[in-house]
Amino acid sequence: MDHNGRVDILDISFAEAFFEDEVREGFFVPTMMKRYWAAQLKVLSVIAGICDRHEIKWFADYGTLMGAVRHGGYIPWDDDLDICMLRSDYVRFFEVAKKELPEGYVIMNIDEQPEYRELVGRVVNSHAIDYSDGHMNEFYGCPYTAGVDIFPLDGVYNDPEKEAERKVRAEKVIAEYTKDHKQESLKRLEKIYSECPISDAEKVALMRFWITDRNHIYSRKLYESFVELPFEDTYIRVPARYDEKLRADYGDYWNVVKVGGAHDYPVYGEQEQILFEHFGRQPYRYSMNNQALLKAVSRYILKASNPSADRTIRKVVFLPCRARWWSSMEPLWEHFSSDPDVEVHVLPIPYNERNYKGEYLDDHDEKDLFPNHVSVEDHEQYDFANEHPDMIVIQVPYDDFSTVMAVPEFYYSHNLQQYTDELLYIPCFDPDDPAVEGDKAEKSISVLIEQPAVVNSDRILLGSDKMKQVYIKKLVELTGEPTREYWNQKIVLPEDFGIFDKTKPVEISSEEWDKFVGNIGGKKVVLYYISISMLLIGGDKAIEKMKRSLHLFAENADNLVAVVLPQKALTDCLKELDDALWEKYKKIVSGIGTVWKNCIYDSCGLTENYIGRCDAFYGDPGVIARKFVINKKPVMIQNLEI
Repeated sequence: MDHNGRVDILDISFAEAFFEDEVREGFFVPTMMKRYWAAQLKVLSVIAGICDRHEIKWFADYGTLMGAVRHGGYIPWDDDLDICMLRSDYVRFFEVAKKELPEGYVIMNIDEQPEYRELVGRVVNSHAIDYSDGHMNEFYGCPYTAGVDIFPLDGVYNDPEKEAERKVRAEKVIAEYTKDHKQESLKRLEKIYSECPISDAEKVALMRFWITDRNHIYSRKLYESFVELPFEDTYIRVPARYDEKLRADYGDYWNVVKVGGAHDYPVYGEQEQILFEHFGRQPYRYSMNNQALLKAVSRYILKASNPSADRTIRKVVFLPCRARWWSSMEPLWEHFSSDPDVEVHVLPIPYNERNYKGEYLDDHDEKDLFPNHVSVEDHEQYDFANEHPDMIVIQVPYDDFSTVMAVPEFYYSHNLQQYTDELLYIPCFDPDDPAVEGDKAEKSISVLIEQPAVVNSDRILLGSDKMKQVYIKKLVELTGEPTREYWNQKIVLPEDFGIFDKTKPVEISSEEWDKFVGNIGGKKVVLYYISISMLLIGGDKAIEKMKRSLHLFAENADNLVAVVLPQKALTDCLKELDDALWEKYKKIVSGIGTVWKNCIYDSCGLTENYIGRCDAFYGDPGVIARKFVINKKPVMIQNLEI
C-alpha cells in the first residue's frame, strides 16, 4: 500500500468510504456506480493475476486509459473497463483463462458462446444478476454482471497493396454478416483480421475500425513497455508512450467531453430495471413512496389553504452533517445570519458508516471540523419539540435508504416534519447542470432526485433553473403529469431568498508550502509538469524542449517562480526503460535551482496538494493539468515542436 492508500491490482480492496455518493468534476457518481466500478476492478484483478502467471502483456485502453492519464481513475461519466492485448497474448490469455478463472466467471467470445456476436473478448463475473450473499460479499455489494472488455490488436501488413487486398476481403465478409448474422461469418472475419503475424508488422490496429474507417492504427513499439499509473484505489498498466496512443484515438484528449458514448448510461440500467420489476421497488436505494408523497402533498395543501398563518421566519435551525458539505448550506446561513431579527442555530449531526447489508460500522461526528466563522452547537442539547423552529434546513437526502451512511433516526426527513413549520432541503451534492437533455449527467442525477428528503421536505432549494427543470422532469415522470405544478412550487432557487451570488473565494495558506517555495515576493507560480510519455516519445527532442522551457522561465525570473513536477511514473520507471534518456534527464534536473535559479524541483509531489497556490500550469496533459482546469486556472499544454 502506498502513502495514498492504493494497493497493487492483484491485492485489490476498497475502504467503505470509496462507495460514497460524490460529485466528481461536476458529475454526480452514485453509490451503485462505485460498487459497479469496484466489481469491474475485481475482475481485472483476476485477469491481471492470470497474465502475470503466464507472462501475458495487457494494457489499459480507450476510456480506461484516458481515465488513468487524465483523471487518475474512471472518467466520472464512464462506466466500463477496457484493456487490450496483442493478438498472440489475446489467444494465449483465453486458452489459459478457461482453466484458471474462478468458479462463476464467464468468458464471452465467439469460441465460447454460440450466441455471442462480437469480435472483442470479455470476461464477466457471472451469467446473470446475482444477489446471493457470497456474490455480494465478493463484489462489494454489486449484484449486476460486471466485466472487462479485452480488445485484440492485430498486425498490419507492411506492404500497402497486401493490406488493401485484405480490406477488400474483410469488407466482403462484413457485408455477408450484415445479412446473415451468423457466427460462422464472424469466425471467417476474425481469421482475416488476425492473419498478419504481429512479429512481421511495424504497425498494429484494432481491425474492426481499421478495416472500415482506416483509424485505430498504432506503432507496434507502443506495446513494448508499460508503466503503472494510479487508478482509483489501485494502479493499472498503460503503454509507456500513452500520449501517442491517446492522441491517435482522440486528438486533443485533454479536452473534456461529457456527452456521447457507445452505450446507454448506466451500463447496468437494464439489470436494475429487472430487479425493480422483480421486487416492485429499488432494492438498493429509495423508490418513490406513494404514501409519503400523499402525506407531503396533504401537508402542502393544508399550509396553502391557511392564508392567515404567520409565515415570518424568526428561528432557523441548520442540520449539516459532513463538514465538506457545509458549502451547500453556507449561502442561506449567511442570508439568515445577516438578519438581526432571525435566530439561527447550526447543529451538526453525526453519522454512521454502513455497508451494503445495512450494518452499522464506524461513528463520525464532524462538528469540530466546520469553519471557525461558523458557530456550531451541540445537537443533543437542542429541544426541538419546545423550540419548534420556523424552519429546519437539512442536507442529507437518504433517511434509511443509503448503503454507505446513516444519520440518527430522529433526523430522518419524515420525522423532522413534526418539529417545524417548514422543512427545507438543500442537496449536499451540487453537480453541474446537464449539457443537453437526456445526457449522462441527467441520468446520473435522477438517482439523487428520487430520495426521501425530496419527497418529505416542504421546499427544495436548488442552484439553477436548469437543475430545477431536471428535477421537475424526473419527478413528474415518477408521479404523473398532474403533480407538475406541485413540484414547480415546491422547488425554489437562491434568488427566491434574495441570494444572488453563492460563490466565495477560498483563502489557501500553508506553512508547508511557504517553506517549500520560500520567499517569492509576490511572484507568480507556474507549475511545469513533465511526463514519462513525453520523454519516451520525444527522446532528445524532449530533453531540448525541457531546456528551452527552463531557460524561458529563467528569463522571466523577476516575475515568476517555476515548480518542476515530474510524473511519479517518470522517476520510478524511466531508468529501466531508457537508461541513456534517464541520465540526460538527471543532468537537467541537477541544474534546477542553480543554472535556473528561479526554478524548484518537486521530487516528492508536494505541489499536487497545493494547486490552489499556483497561478498557472504548463507541461504535459494528465491528472495535474485536469486539476488546474477544475480550479479554473490557466493551462498550456507544451508542444515539443515549438
